[in-house]
Amino acid sequence: MPLPFETTTQRKQALKGAVAIIERGGKILMQRRREHIADSGTWVLPGGACRRSEQPRETLVRVCAEELGITVRPSKEIGTIKIAETPCPVWHVIWKGKEVKLTGDDIMGIGWFTPEEILELSPVREQEEVREFLRTNSFFHSPKEKEDQEGGTVHTISGSIVDETKVRGLVERSKQGDHEAFAEIYDLFITPIHRYVAFRLPPAMTEDIVADIFVKSWEKLDSFQERQNIPFSSWLFRIAKHVVIDTYRTQKETMELDEFHIDEDRWNDPTLGIAQDVQAILLRQAMNKLPERYREVLLLSFMSGLSHDEIARTMKTREGSVRILKHRALKKLADLLPASMREELP
Repeated sequence: MPLPFETTTQRKQALKGAVAIIERGGKILMQRRREHIADSGTWVLPGGACRRSEQPRETLVRVCAEELGITVRPSKEIGTIKIAETPCPVWHVIWKGKEVKLTGDDIMGIGWFTPEEILELSPVREQEEVREFLRTNSFFHSPKEKEDQEGGTVHTISGSIVDETKVRGLVERSKQGDHEAFAEIYDLFITPIHRYVAFRLPPAMTEDIVADIFVKSWEKLDSFQERQNIPFSSWLFRIAKHVVIDTYRTQKETMELDEFHIDEDRWNDPTLGIAQDVQAILLRQAMNKLPERYREVLLLSFMSGLSHDEIARTMKTREGSVRILKHRALKKLADLLPASMREELP
């Protein structure tokens, strides 16, 4: 029987383009198109179409270099925007340079605007889509603000706000055999689960292990009890943790030979050069030297985007203990990293 969700390969094939949020000092970079370009005179977010076999982050590195003359590092995917009716991933992009040089022919100028200013800016390509993205995306609004606006319990998962009430509704439907409901659950959690697994296992194993996690969660849905007041995300990450541990135990000898594999979701971007690869190796080596609970809290927080409350429930401890553990883990990690990398730590 086919699984009730799309595979990662199917998802990659559907990608058509990518959009960048280059943010500095609370302001976002916008470009203005030249007259001979479609939607001439409009303000647009940086981005472009993905070339054949090109991943979104690779597209953004290339486009920013071609049009703005800058070298950027895509940090994380924070949502999607529809461009010409096609959903395009939006990435938060890190850029530490000081000057933009318009090297392409399509852009006549740039401007830096706060999210509030962009809401009033005109004309903006796909204006309503951009406005809705800025109004609702958790990158610009804290979970508390979102809860105040809409009511209900919310959590932040990998940069996106997840309504726990909605998730529980999807779980109940899934328990009744509703494959479409479970497909929605898959869409909500595939990115954080994939990042969690990718940083702990070799790339060749990641896809199969992620699929195994969702298959096991589908099979064990009846064990999720709403009355226990445990967020579904915490329950799901407990399954992920046990699957990864079981995999590590059975594959330990092989995995020890693959010490230097690079997490493709965060670091393995060949267009960023050798220095980026070296940073990835140094980070992985430092993470592997941390005590298990230090490593776990950092992975759940920064790779999977769980809130302190969800991490506490996943690790079966108190929220205050998570904050202390996270602080100590970051301090220990900083001691293990070269000075040039410490400034990028939170």
